[in-house]
Amino acid sequence: MKSWIMGALLIVLVPSYSWAGFIGIPTPLEREDWFPILALVDFNERQIEDYSGTRSYDLTTYSLHGEARITDQINLTGGLGFSSISTEDGKLDSDPSISYGFGAKLHLLDIEKYAISFGTGFQFHNLDNEDEKRNLEIFYREYQFFLGSTIFCFKNIRPYGGLVLSRVSGGIKNPDGSRNSISENRIPGLFVGTEVYLSPHLDLGIETRVISETALSFFLNYYIR
Repeated sequence: MKSWIMGALLIVLVPSYSWAGFIGIPTPLEREDWFPILALVDFNERQIEDYSGTRSYDLTTYSLHGEARITDQINLTGGLGFSSISTEDGKLDSDPSISYGFGAKLHLLDIEKYAISFGTGFQFHNLDNEDEKRNLEIFYREYQFFLGSTIFCFKNIRPYGGLVLSRVSGGIKNPDGSRNSISENRIPGLFVGTEVYLSPHLDLGIETRVISETALSFFLNYYIR
């Protein structure tokens, strides 16, 4: 019981790391003493409320991530990369800028009969960017809560998926110094993906997220022991 309480507190309080947008396998690492390095390309499109109404924002991220198993129930992961933001109407097109995120994963339960594991977690993504051509500054914050499962009945394949609730907030600073807020708070979405193990040290995967956003991620994992 104490471990469950500590896990819940860590999800709320600990500045741990993960990457919002991309979720990945929603349950903690299977293998102890293994440290995965993940290379990610993520393409994300969502409807954002701003000063001109509702616009379609496109976010592209290239990043590297690490993941560490803290206890049997808790994983901490971290990422650092470059992101850019643009709008479909062409009124915003930022230059690539450094972005980062944080979050946590908590193992909930296993159903061994069906080889399914359930987990939950929280993630945050931060991006401060500039559109030098239009002299605009963009502040983008994304928050996610997710609940999902991983299937372990296949030897070298790990399908996963679940529900995700996300919220976007931030703003755009204009050339005259004034600011316009941006926000999104939509219905829960779905995420579905799979990892394919090519060797004990290497796997690759793909993930898609729909309803609350339209997104596609490609990733490659290398495990260090």
